[in-house]
Amino acid sequence: MGEYFTILKEFENKKRSINPDFQMSFVTKLPAILNQNCSDQDKMKAIQASYLKDQVKIVKDKVKISARMMMSFFEDSLSQTKKHVMEILQTVTNIEHILIVGGYGECSLLQETFKKEFSNKNIVIPNECSLAVIKGAVLFGHDPMAISSRILRYSYGPAVHAIFDSTKHPEEKRYIDKKGIERCNDAFDQLIARDTKVPSSGKTLTHTAVPLYDDQKGYVLRLYCTEENGPAVIKDNFQLVGKLNVSVPEYIQGKWEAEEHYTFGMTEIKVSSTVKETGETFETSFDLLE
Repeated sequence: MGEYFTILKEFENKKRSINPDFQMSFVTKLPAILNQNCSDQDKMKAIQASYLKDQVKIVKDKVKISARMMMSFFEDSLSQTKKHVMEILQTVTNIEHILIVGGYGECSLLQETFKKEFSNKNIVIPNECSLAVIKGAVLFGHDPMAISSRILRYSYGPAVHAIFDSTKHPEEKRYIDKKGIERCNDAFDQLIARDTKVPSSGKTLTHTAVPLYDDQKGYVLRLYCTEENGPAVIKDNFQLVGKLNVSVPEYIQGKWEAEEHYTFGMTEIKVSSTVKETGETFETSFDLLE
């Protein structure tokens, strides 16, 4: 494994020098364990039998990969990166700068591709951009408010038992409660949509929960997230963010209500539910970094 990681490290260093005019071959020393278990003749036969025979050569104890093949290694990642950035630009407005960071950010081929594809944007490449991510993490650790706002990746909302609506709820979710009312099981009450910009100081939304039955002494708040915007029901592609148990003492009779508060903006979602009749508050937080 040590020799394998050495090859990866050499490639990692080499990829930073790749540019659109790259003409050099990539040369790396073959692992000693491979030379011990595979003769030069066997290695040559394997290469000649491969579709890569014109791209790869064995020179003594080294393997030589052509410049054309080296360039081909970047095609898929460049294509997917460009596609992802284009999707972001279509959904988020007022973006003027594109910041390139990380080890791949030091690759001249990536930099030149971005300058060409996004010529109408200001491409920013900081010095030692491979260290920018870890420096940002250290800065955030000392001052979380250094990040002024975030764009939500998902839509969030609790699961509810909504009144059944045949125009938006699937038939298999329909059921009749003890009062004879048609309801939708696992309906989704969206609180906030994906791509919403929220300040790091927090954006709090309020939701009122009313138990279905007068003799109900509690309920489980279930918060979900999804990449969809405005779905009516919870589906298989939804993620359960977390749960919060809310209850009232036995002496509470009849209907009661709870006012739920959801705070977005930090690296966690803070959720609380206050029972109006007792003033008791149940609260928790869901870590989005887990």
